[in-house]
Amino acid sequence: MLKKRSMFGLLAAGAIAVSLVQPVPAEDGQNPVMNFIGSYQAGRCSAQVEAVGNEGAQVTLMWVNSAFAATEWNMSGVFDPETMVLSYEDGTRIEHEADENGTDTTQVIYENGKGSFRFDENLTFTWDDQEEHAGDGLVFEWMPIVPETESEQAEEALTLSDDASDFVLLSEAVPDAILEIRYYSTYNFVGDRIDGYEEPVALLTKEAAEALKEVSDDLVQKGYRLKIYDAYRPQSAVTNFVNWAQDAEDTRMKEYFYPELEKDVLFPQGYISDHSGHSRGSTLDLTLFDMKTEKEVDMGGTFDYFGQLSHPDYTGITTEQYENRMLLREAMTSHGFNPLPEEWWHFTLADEPYPDTYFTFPVNSDSVVNE
Repeated sequence: MLKKRSMFGLLAAGAIAVSLVQPVPAEDGQNPVMNFIGSYQAGRCSAQVEAVGNEGAQVTLMWVNSAFAATEWNMSGVFDPETMVLSYEDGTRIEHEADENGTDTTQVIYENGKGSFRFDENLTFTWDDQEEHAGDGLVFEWMPIVPETESEQAEEALTLSDDASDFVLLSEAVPDAILEIRYYSTYNFVGDRIDGYEEPVALLTKEAAEALKEVSDDLVQKGYRLKIYDAYRPQSAVTNFVNWAQDAEDTRMKEYFYPELEKDVLFPQGYISDHSGHSRGSTLDLTLFDMKTEKEVDMGGTFDYFGQLSHPDYTGITTEQYENRMLLREAMTSHGFNPLPEEWWHFTLADEPYPDTYFTFPVNSDSVVNE
């Protein structure tokens, strides 16, 4: 077994500070995992892949739960260059907690976990975790080294568009869906109606709406309807969130949506950012509505709750609540949507038509009328 090493000392304000290593082509006789060494990211889960000896590899993953807590996994094994699979039988899960003085307390949850990582030539990998299925739905992408000046240039080159020609009203495309647009109301983590939400309607790209219609049709046959909290989100709304997060005094909705967190960790932990996938038009937040009980299905947590409770695989909920989350997840992934590891309600069309474009038009029916 390879030596396990803690990464918790690399935590800073809830963010993982990892060294970014450029993969290099493996020469004859070299460890083939050299083609894939480096740092990877999947949502809030960071991963470090290292070569060990001539054929061994070690993978260390860190999932930040809060500013003072994180989950670490360590695995090692032999990398098969033919299948590009790294199998392991020594997986260890460690829970870290730190007090306000930075003292790290650790607890080993299990050892000798089994599973595998499957790499591909695009410098991504998936994780088949047989112990807890913690890797289900995660796709880790290699994180290149980007100098600050290049990062700033990328920000300036961000593509914005007010062209709504490929968008539709969700209520017309998926008539069985129920709408509860939280950001048009004041019942959200900000406590105000959010900029850019001018009507309680939902907009999506045609491609995402067509896929969602298939999801809806399947679930209606099982006695459920989709209930939509949010879909396309204009950039002005994201800017509203950013401005709110910078106002330390405004904590009106803390007890409902982020009781475990202080606002100063929302940026480093990724709850708030300058841009949102929702603005690309193929991401939505939703739950299930049970037609028999005429109530929302119990997911064990509320929409937009900032915390580990919202992770789809959170273990502190009932079996029924977990199965409800998996019912929604299976319905969405079966029709081409990718889940988010930190939010049970959040899904993005895998083949989204505008992966690099962020739209700016407001949420109202006029935005798509006559388009």
